[in-house]
Amino acid sequence: MKYAANLLFEWRLPDRTPRGSRCEERIVVFRAPTDRKAVALAKKIGRDGQMSYLNADRKRLRVHFIGIRDLMSLGNECDRGEVWYRFFRSKSPRRLVREDRRLAVFNAARTLRSVWWAVPLFLVSKQKARRPKPKAHA
Repeated sequence: MKYAANLLFEWRLPDRTPRGSRCEERIVVFRAPTDRKAVALAKKIGRDGQMSYLNADRKRLRVHFIGIRDLMSLGNECDRGEVWYRFFRSKSPRRLVREDRRLAVFNAARTLRSVWWAVPLFLVSKQKARRPKPKAHA
């Protein structure tokens, strides 16, 4: 059977911020023979997704698997390309839909303001890695 797991990761830097942890939700799709084996496999996928590297500021960044937020089987009720679904009630469902310009695909850089902290050191030129100057917004 096919499953989708919503996994939660915490991105840890040495500088703790009072604004809260940097987190990532990651939806993965996989096959497993039973629900219990799907839970075990989702946890393994999460643990395998952990990593540690030096970022562009030469600080150790650790990506830590926190756990499974949710897990669902994608049975015959799902269309071929479907990877997640949820049933719920809402008094005004239209308010839940974002305008095109507010979709994550157009705003990824603003999700956590700058994501410079996540850039691996090996992607930065051999010159000393420095934080780029913020651009003035009009």
